[in-house]
Amino acid sequence: MKRSLALLFAVFVLAAAALAGDKSNLPRQILHARYVYVTDLQGRSDISPAMQTDDRHAVNEVQDALRHWGRYIVVLRPEEADIVIAMRSGRLIAARGTSGIPVGGVQIGYPRGDVPNSPPPDRPGVGVGVDAGPSDDLLEVLDARQGVDGVPLYRRLRSGGLNPPGVPLFRDFRNEVEKAAKEDQEKNAKKKKTP
Repeated sequence: MKRSLALLFAVFVLAAAALAGDKSNLPRQILHARYVYVTDLQGRSDISPAMQTDDRHAVNEVQDALRHWGRYIVVLRPEEADIVIAMRSGRLIAARGTSGIPVGGVQIGYPRGDVPNSPPPDRPGVGVGVDAGPSDDLLEVLDARQGVDGVPLYRRLRSGGLNPPGVPLFRDFRNEVEKAAKEDQEKNAKKKKTP
């Protein structure tokens, strides 16, 4: 019985996909957004010392590609954005150590909050941050109101997807946005023609 239900469900999903055809399923929020913040998956600024070097390069490449495209305006703070593009260069695991020494109430070393488990500024110590994830590069688009902890509106993985030149994951995203925008225009044109 369970097998029959699973088979029926699979047939239903495949039939729905066939009826949808080659139509874009990109959320309209992405189409109607104007301002975008680009970051790593933790939401850090590209000047943060805690951001992985490969992620920083990818953020800068995508920011440049967005400026060249002209569809979105890149902003420097997430609260100014409509959407957030977050990315992570492929690596199974990365670790980063930090140390800090308080001097006159000021922490010398990485600021607390940039690296998980960093020591509080009132005592010397050592912190370790660990980052684990897929070996493929990742690009996500999120609702800026929810930040990097929100549910992705768009998510793609690809080996070498954040490599320059061209940043293939961004190129794929751009193509999907342009396709969805064209479909949206055609749909609106049909509505205007229909009495």
